Amino acid sequence: MSGKIELNQQYWAILKDKSALAGITLDDKISQEDFRVYGDRLAERQISMFERFGASPLATSTIVDVGCGLGRISLPFSKRFKKVTGIDINRRILDAGEIYCKEASNIEFIENDGKTIPLPDASVEYSYSGGVLQHIKEIDVILGYFREGLRVLKPGGTLNFSIQTWMDDVIVGHNIGKKVTVGNLETVLSEFDCQVLALIVDPRDPVPHMNVIVRRIAMDGARPVKVDQSLLQEQPVRTGIWEDLPSYANFKALWARPPRAVTFWDR
Repeated sequence: MSGKIELNQQYWAILKDKSALAGITLDDKISQEDFRVYGDRLAERQISMFERFGASPLATSTIVDVGCGLGRISLPFSKRFKKVTGIDINRRILDAGEIYCKEASNIEFIENDGKTIPLPDASVEYSYSGGVLQHIKEIDVILGYFREGLRVLKPGGTLNFSIQTWMDDVIVGHNIGKKVTVGNLETVLSEFDCQVLALIVDPRDPVPHMNVIVRRIAMDGARPVKVDQSLLQEQPVRTGIWEDLPSYANFKALWARPPRAVTFWDR
């Protein structure tokens, strides 16, 4: 539970004097209009991954958005999926999300315990988590979310979780992270009968991320999973969606920095 307590303390420290929007963006310069446009564009990049690798039509499928926050991604997802279940650890953020997503009748927000996804086994076709796991500094919690994301998938379901591939217990601005390695990923995925379909990276992202795309094959059993660089695919993820948004000035400064060294492959 310590992960939830720590992250909640961060949220509350920000929300005490600022808006829920600032609590999500960690940047009180970002406007709600730009926030929504950014979310719509980022969601389309994620949806393109689901359309490429998913086995179930989006329009008849349920997706769980782990670490949904205000619903920046849940809201555009709701226009493409039959149902969206948004999971987050902070009740105030979820209450604000109910307001932000009030136009959508097919989104359900659920508070979780900071470690698990409160949904039944094999209950959704898609699991998603973006921009969340890099804020968790306990590797067991990060890998636990991979377990949970796979557990709730139906056979044939698709998981799309993003991780940062350079962090190792460091604090950079508001980011607190724990290094995830290829060995960590292979260990947790080998507990399931699943297949890694792709590792998607944005080559221009100065803070390297990786979208891990996994298909759940069956509900019982496990098999060794090998993750290697042949699975890498390049796709703009954040690049190209924020550059024309006036309030994303801090992103411009970030993108001007040299890229960080990827440590994911360090066993």
